[in-house]
Amino acid sequence: MAVLEPWGGEELCGSYGQRDVNLRYRAILFDLDGTLVDTLDDLTAAMNYGLRRLGLPEHPAEVCRRMIGNGVDIFASRALGPDHQDLHGRLIEVMMPYYEAHCMDRSRVYEGVQEALAELHRRGIRVAVVTNKDQPQAEKVMGHYFADGLFDAIVGVGPQVPVKPDPTGTRRVLDTFGIGSDQALFIGDSEIDYETAENAGVRFVGAAWGFRGRPALARLGVETIVERPGEILNLLS
Repeated sequence: MAVLEPWGGEELCGSYGQRDVNLRYRAILFDLDGTLVDTLDDLTAAMNYGLRRLGLPEHPAEVCRRMIGNGVDIFASRALGPDHQDLHGRLIEVMMPYYEAHCMDRSRVYEGVQEALAELHRRGIRVAVVTNKDQPQAEKVMGHYFADGLFDAIVGVGPQVPVKPDPTGTRRVLDTFGIGSDQALFIGDSEIDYETAENAGVRFVGAAWGFRGRPALARLGVETIVERPGEILNLLS
C-alpha cells in the first residue's frame, strides 16, 4: 500500500486503471474513522480501559461517538470532563498502548466501501486517506483492512502534519497527485472533515453512515450527503 509519509516526499506508487478523461474529479480523499472503517467500539473500549484504570466513570459508545474526530488528545480531554484535566497525560499513556493492541478487535469496514473503492480503482481515480490517527497507526489499520495498491496515499498526523481541520495533509495529497483543489472530493462523516475540506478548498461530501449521521451533517450546511458508499460514484461525472 502506498504511503505518503508526513515527514517526507516519497514518490507515490500503485497501479490503477485507465482514467476516464470525461470524469470531473481525479481524486477522492477519505476520512478513516467513521467513514471507511467503523472503529467506534474499539475506540470506546480503549477509552474506558483508561478511565477505569484511573478510577473514573466510563462512557457508553453513543457518548464516545460524539467525542471522536479531533484526534486522541481532544478525545481524551472530552472524556475526562472539566474536573479531571490534570489526568490528561496519564490517560493517554494508559489508553494508547491498549488501543494499539486492540484497535482491530471489533472494528469493521462499512458495508459497500470495498466495492466502491474497487470501482474507483478500476476507473483510474486516485484515492487517499487523510486521518487524525497518527501515521504508524493509520498504516497499521489500513494495511489490515484494505488490499495493497488500493490507496495511493495514506496521510496521518505527524511532525509536519497537524490534526484536521488543518488542511496540510489534504494539500499535501493534492500537491503530490499534481491536481487542483477543484479536481478532488473529500468524503467524511464529521464537522472536522467538513472544516478540513473547506480549509483546503475541496468539495465536501458527507457520509451519512458515519459517526455523526445525516441530521448533524445537514445542520452544518453540507450540500451533498450520500447514504451509501456506492453513491460516491454518481458524483464523478
